Amino acid sequence: MNSENTFTGIVPINYRQVQFDGNAIEYTRIWVQNLLFTLLTLGLYSPWAKVRRMRYFYHHTVINGHRLRYTAEPWQILRGRVLALALFGLYFFATEFSQITAIAITALVVLLLPWLLHQSYRFKLRNTAYRGVYFRLEAPLGVFYQVFLPSIAFLFMPNLLAGMFVYESWWESGLFLGLAILPWIALPLILGMFQRKIQQHIWWGNQRVSVSGSTAGLIGGYIGHMVLAVLISFCIGIILFAQNTESIFVLGALGVLLITVPWLYLESYAMAAVQNSIWSKTRLNDVRFQCNLSGFGLFKLRLINFVLTLITLGLFQPAAKIRVARYRVAAILIEDASDRLIARQATRKAAGATGDSASELFDLDIAL
Repeated sequence: MNSENTFTGIVPINYRQVQFDGNAIEYTRIWVQNLLFTLLTLGLYSPWAKVRRMRYFYHHTVINGHRLRYTAEPWQILRGRVLALALFGLYFFATEFSQITAIAITALVVLLLPWLLHQSYRFKLRNTAYRGVYFRLEAPLGVFYQVFLPSIAFLFMPNLLAGMFVYESWWESGLFLGLAILPWIALPLILGMFQRKIQQHIWWGNQRVSVSGSTAGLIGGYIGHMVLAVLISFCIGIILFAQNTESIFVLGALGVLLITVPWLYLESYAMAAVQNSIWSKTRLNDVRFQCNLSGFGLFKLRLINFVLTLITLGLFQPAAKIRVARYRVAAILIEDASDRLIARQATRKAAGATGDSASELFDLDIAL
């Protein structure tokens, strides 16, 4: 494996590194086939494409010498996806009538999102197995509403309030824009709290996952990284405006960098901070985990992936996914205690694929 996409931290003597042994060329063939079949069938093949993708990534994730398995069937996802598309179409059809109807439908969709997420988590975990034993989610639906709805209000209420005023000067516009953006600084903390809350209700057979500690420390570090991202954007902006060229290509490239580089930096830090915070405090039957994912290393890898994807007109995308998966998975360490990592299969309850498909359709398919 190349050093540029492999975690290089020191592994403690009593821990083993979780491994991802997927191959970029191998996965590219699957990705191309999935893309072609999905286009030829006008999207009907997408459930089969998803199952192939999930099974590939799960099968190539190795924990203490054993591989994960994804056992969902495409027909399960297809049935849920048809219903999800019908609901999505109804939403856009209803919003054509009036603004009041649009607001009402939007409110209804927001109220349904926690249920969709709940169904999504249940479906994924129910179809995930390790050493022949399946995972499951025992979180009540109310837990999703307790965490999700206040978070949505916290993130979007300032934006709604800012849109209700008429601004008479540039500084007023800047002030309200800043107030609207400010809550998003806490996004990593919100994601960490959400994942921590959900992870406490995950079972592997008859063994429950436990999570200790707090995620409050995420926001402090994130503020510093946000300031740095703003400085990066400011420097790129100065270079952009200093260009004495009429080349659309040069200006367009700098404009893309102005948006992409700070966003990739912040998102990479958030991904690393949340992953480290959650997994370093996770226990499974007293077997401990550690995680030392480098935010800067992840940012550098994703930035290279982004550039190569642009140069290849998107053809590098499957290789980019493999590189990121290998880097993120390899940062997770598990205590070398196979004798304690044992569970008995518990009764499996049916979980529909509707929420899984619908939440993916609404771009809320959050993975643990």
